[in-house]
Amino acid sequence: MRSHPENSPALRVRTWTRSVPLLLIVFTIACALPFVSKPTPTRWSPSPTPSLPPTATPTPQPQPPALVEIDPPVNAELPLNGPITLYFNQDMDRASVEAALTSQMGPGLAFTWVDNSTVIVYLSAPLQPDSELSLMVSDNVRSAQGKPLLQPISLNYRTAGFLGLSLALPENGAVDVDPTAAVVAAFNRPIVALGADPASLPQAFSLEPAAEGRGEWLNTSTYAFYPSPSLEGGRQYTVRINPDLKSADGGPMRGETSWSFTTSRPRLLSLEPVSEVPWRIDAQVVLHFNQPMDTASVESNFSLLGPNGEPTPGKASWDEEDTVFTFTPEALLARGATYTVSLNGQAQGRGGTPIGDSFNASIVTVAPLQVMNTEPGAGVSLDPTNNLVLYFSAPIQDREVLQHISLEPAAPNLDYYWDESVYA
Repeated sequence: MRSHPENSPALRVRTWTRSVPLLLIVFTIACALPFVSKPTPTRWSPSPTPSLPPTATPTPQPQPPALVEIDPPVNAELPLNGPITLYFNQDMDRASVEAALTSQMGPGLAFTWVDNSTVIVYLSAPLQPDSELSLMVSDNVRSAQGKPLLQPISLNYRTAGFLGLSLALPENGAVDVDPTAAVVAAFNRPIVALGADPASLPQAFSLEPAAEGRGEWLNTSTYAFYPSPSLEGGRQYTVRINPDLKSADGGPMRGETSWSFTTSRPRLLSLEPVSEVPWRIDAQVVLHFNQPMDTASVESNFSLLGPNGEPTPGKASWDEEDTVFTFTPEALLARGATYTVSLNGQAQGRGGTPIGDSFNASIVTVAPLQVMNTEPGAGVSLDPTNNLVLYFSAPIQDREVLQHISLEPAAPNLDYYWDESVYA
């Protein structure tokens, strides 16, 4: 065999043509062979599955009934009048269920069937608070298909407790109570439902003596009474719990059902300005009370008597709570004069109680205006870097005060300030 270089064109041609003619020849020969014939196609069918003898399907057997749920759950607190709802796992023979249920209360249970597997059991009478109840379900119970309960069932409960007072405000025996304060009773158990119509809810208590005001339930167990305008001052009040009040689960009231407190008497707390210092001639008389007052009563029993013993004309005003009374004289008071502030003991608080003790205070107004002292004193040299201080016998109107003061020789850039706390 002759050899050629591997990269020669002839080698590439021969390599390419060595397999192609072979394939053509193979296919050509296959087609030309006289003894080769095309197979006749046949349709495929699966082999028949050998048949088995039929098997009988077993008939489901009825299952015994079972109690699957109880409301309220066992050992839970039971409302005094029940009821108890029993849920079975299948339709039941109603007569057998009703006949199989008993309790220590004896016969008389009532039944309402929601459907064939759910029954509501009602007690024959309300239970006693904080007591035990056992509901027995015997194995005579049958399902609708006649199957018995596998074993008897005992359902044990403890009934709801008594309703009791857990908080009373003001506290029992409290004295000097603000007549405007709310009276509050909080209970140990819910009484009303959330979102209920307020008009349909009971009052938790009453007051003796009776008082005008508004009561409301703050939540399911707390009731508050807001006196309007206020209770009487210096009066003992007794709060009595509504005897018909019961908890939401039927518990009656037990324990303390009343308490008492005493409101503070109306009294004058302070006078402004204080009587120990001279009053400005434009002073207002301000009285502070410990509680809201009957404004008309105070105004008719108040007077500011002048040096001649006659009432000083003026205008009365009050703060929003009616505890601060202000009297503004129509004209300036006289200088160096003695006035008397008087409040008769018949002035009443808003609840109608008088203050009892009359109040009188003598005050003196500021002296006629004059310079009482200077700093430095007259005839003393003044350091140009220091201030000149003038002490007056009474407050002055400091507007344009320099129009009334002159210096010789004149001083440039003269200015001043006024300090009322150190006059005289």
